[in-house]
Amino acid sequence: LQSTSPTTLGRAVGRWQVDDVYTLMTDAMEIGWPSYAQVPGIQMCGKTGTAEWAESYRGNAAPHSWFIGCAEIPIGADQTQMVAFAVIAEGAGDGSGAAANVVRYMVSTVTGP
Repeated sequence: LQSTSPTTLGRAVGRWQVDDVYTLMTDAMEIGWPSYAQVPGIQMCGKTGTAEWAESYRGNAAPHSWFIGCAEIPIGADQTQMVAFAVIAEGAGDGSGAAANVVRYMVSTVTGP
């Protein structure tokens, strides 16, 4: 049995790339397919998608719907907490449908009325 210590190899991407992706995903929530998941009054970013699998590729079943993103959830009078999420709805079709609806429900449940 051998014990090792973790080693940091470096950053996968730079801060400017993270900022660009965040901006693009935030814009998509306002004008693109991910807008189906938008909760009014909550800053969100997201990306929808469809994942094919063997049976859907053969035409025997629907593909999986997925949605990834984040939301700034209010946690106090002047504070927010960034929360990331990923949803996969198996056999539910395209990403702008079932998975986006699950995200909207999750975020609206956490943030309240």
